[in-house]
Parts: sequence; structure tokens; C-alpha cells
Amino acid sequence: MGIIKVLLFTLLAVGVFLVFKKIRKVSDDKVVAKSFGNKMLGCCICETHIPEREAIMHRDKVYCSEAHLKQGLGEGE
Repeated sequence: MGIIKVLLFTLLAVGVFLVFKKIRKVSDDKVVAKSFGNKMLGCCICETHIPEREAIMHRDKVYCSEAHLKQGLGEGE
């Protein structure tokens, strides 16, 4: 009877391990997918590339900061 309990416990432990491993892999895949989904844009003043969500857009031009936006506006707009 003791060996059956050991085998059942071992099978249960392996099953729990496999479930946690699968859950962890799925969550890691989601993080990778999100990080590659960000489009990078180049500032029209300094050409520094920044994520699209952080860029300042004005008249189809991309700026990395308020200072470069002001600089761009002063150069002919």
C-alpha cells in the first residue's frame, strides 16, 4: 500500500509541475508579443528612435521631446 501512495504522489507532483510550466510559458509568450508590437519612430530633429506611444506627432512629423517640437516649429512653420 505504501508504494502506491508514493507513485500517486509522484504522479501528482509531476502533473502540477507540468501545469505550472505550461502556464509560465504562456505568460512569457504574451510579454514577448507585447514588446515586439511597439513601432519605433525617428525624431525629425535628432533622428533618435522612440516608441510610437511616446512620440510627439505634429503635421506628420515625429518629435522625441517638447524641446525638439519647439525647435521644429521655429524652423519654418
